[in-house]
Amino acid sequence: MKAMIYREFGPPDVLRYEDVPEPSPGPGEIKIEVHACSVNRVLDCATRAGKQPHRKVQPPHVGGVDPVGIVTEVGPGVTDRKVGDTVAVFQNLGHRNMFGIQCWGGNAQYTVAPAWLTCVVPKGVSYADACVIARHAPVAWNLLVHLGKIKAGETVLVMGAAGNLGSIGIQTAKNLGATVIACAGSDDRAQIGLDLGADYAINYKTSDLKTEATRLTGQLFLQRSAVNLLSTVLDVPAFFWDAADSSPSSSSSSLPASLASSSSSSSLSSLIHSCSSSSSSSLCAILRPLKKLGEPEGDSAAPLPLLLLEE
Repeated sequence: MKAMIYREFGPPDVLRYEDVPEPSPGPGEIKIEVHACSVNRVLDCATRAGKQPHRKVQPPHVGGVDPVGIVTEVGPGVTDRKVGDTVAVFQNLGHRNMFGIQCWGGNAQYTVAPAWLTCVVPKGVSYADACVIARHAPVAWNLLVHLGKIKAGETVLVMGAAGNLGSIGIQTAKNLGATVIACAGSDDRAQIGLDLGADYAINYKTSDLKTEATRLTGQLFLQRSAVNLLSTVLDVPAFFWDAADSSPSSSSSSLPASLASSSSSSSLSSLIHSCSSSSSSSLCAILRPLKKLGEPEGDSAAPLPLLLLEE
């Protein structure tokens, strides 16, 4: 079969489209004819360039962390996938191992994956759409719902509004009834956030982010040492969870409830509600305003959460 393989780290021209042995599924695995696979800035490009040594990729290597395709063969013991199913493959192999990183991935005519690491793509969803949805929508849902516990009427501040995670985060938050502030580094990219349904947009290159967020929300922010780029700008306390790690961290004394983890389900819609985001390197912070403008100092009312999605 043909595959895009690199035998050394380096620029894009180290990639070669070559014949490699066609894989066969082992126990619990399925063989997939690949129809779509994304190009991931970090997991594909930076890894191929040799800039991710901690991932311990050993050339020769075939990348591609999120293939979508048709099942052509099932291995022994597989009962919940069948030949002809269209499936999406997820990244988290467990024990901090990732599909397409610690094993060959989907940049090939065929790939094999554990059946439990896949979900069946509903009819009517294209291969390319399924690839993007499966890669980012579960992450956005998990950050907003499982970690952030967002409720209708609350405000969500989304960084990287035109990016993969940010764009889906905007749509997810709006679907959950939140007011969304889209943030980006140019007017064009901020407009993309508005086009996706955001209520407000901030170009943080031309406007002061803290001033604009305060104006739009009518809230003052508790001053506290920050833990990431955005909270450095806003000077607010932040809960954050680097999904490359196994547990949340915090700049405060209390933590949100642990993220719920689940195995892949049989459809993308249910997966979006339940999939663990531990396969992503995205950062989520929950920013908590101190009080509304005009309230007296020392008011003990529970603050309204303001959430951050940042890729």
